[in-house]
Amino acid sequence: MLYHADLAAGCGIAQENFIQSVPFDRWIQFNNLFEEHEVHSYLEDISLLYVLAERNMSNLIRIHPSIFSCLEVEKEHYGPPLFAALATGSKEAVRAFVEVYAATQSPESWRHDLWSRNRHNEGNWDIGRDFKFSNRRTTLSYLAELGDEVSCALGLGITNINPDSRDQGGRTPMSWAAERGHEAVIKLLLDTGKVDVDMMNSFGQTPLLWAAENGREAVVKLLLDTGKVNVNMKNIFGQTPLSRAAENGHEAVVKLLLETGDADGQIALYWAAQNGHEAVVKPPLNTGKVDVNKKNMFGQTPLWWAVMYGYEAVVKLLLDIGKADINSRDTYGRTPLSLAAENGRAAVVKLLRDTGMADCDAMNRHERSAYRIARP
Repeated sequence: MLYHADLAAGCGIAQENFIQSVPFDRWIQFNNLFEEHEVHSYLEDISLLYVLAERNMSNLIRIHPSIFSCLEVEKEHYGPPLFAALATGSKEAVRAFVEVYAATQSPESWRHDLWSRNRHNEGNWDIGRDFKFSNRRTTLSYLAELGDEVSCALGLGITNINPDSRDQGGRTPMSWAAERGHEAVIKLLLDTGKVDVDMMNSFGQTPLLWAAENGREAVVKLLLDTGKVNVNMKNIFGQTPLSRAAENGHEAVVKLLLETGDADGQIALYWAAQNGHEAVVKPPLNTGKVDVNKKNMFGQTPLWWAVMYGYEAVVKLLLDIGKADINSRDTYGRTPLSLAAENGRAAVVKLLRDTGMADCDAMNRHERSAYRIARP
């Protein structure tokens, strides 16, 4: 019945009366009766719009009197009708929602212009059938994570959701877009003038930290250009955007953050050395503002950590450029050379020994034995 009505509407045969009078409750009963898999059955209070969206019936969607309720959350698996279309790859249905909304906008409006520029682009309009809507999150947060500028603009236009609304985890739509690297959506949210770029979630994560730890260079630059972000903001674990970028080896992001002049290069050097990211060790050293021999609370230096894990290239870099102290001791009295020997890092032992500055006499009996074994 719905299939033929949609075809008729597409051929110019008016279906408005049909939409108004269809005995939808009976349709649900018959549909569920003949549905082979119970998981595909519908609840009694499902809307007709949801069914049309899930089944890609774009012609009937265009004439549905409640088309702008497409982001109202229903009890079905996919939540709102728009998400039913996105999950089932019903791109003509998504296009219908967007087109009808765009038609209500002034030709001079940015939303109308956005649609005109993207009318032939289907964007990220398929989130997969495994998607399940959770009431712990907002519809706008899902659209921001999806990263499609057009559908996100639709969400901003037809809902009363605050662009800076937080889900139950404390995350904003901007933080989801930042994590995924969706630059266009970030711009869209910033243009509303209603977002706090430094809004933290329950764990103290800001959008900048999400973008930095995932290496989203363009988004990091966009957020920095607002002049409203605190580059040294820490989450509840004491991590900053720079420390997370360095830990994960995102060289371009580390450079961007260091160029602000406010980011702590010392912490970047420490995390880059600890994780063996040679390229990320260089930018902090090049600033000339870091102490390569600065110790943490356990007396461990960047060189100590590079030696510990056998990162030969990083050790060489710290020795050649950073002039690291190879005889520096941690709180347990271990030097980089004794640590390398104890852990069987033969290549690192050779690097340290070849400097001609290693104090072999300072090693204890156990370390001397290990040194003899590890020495190439």
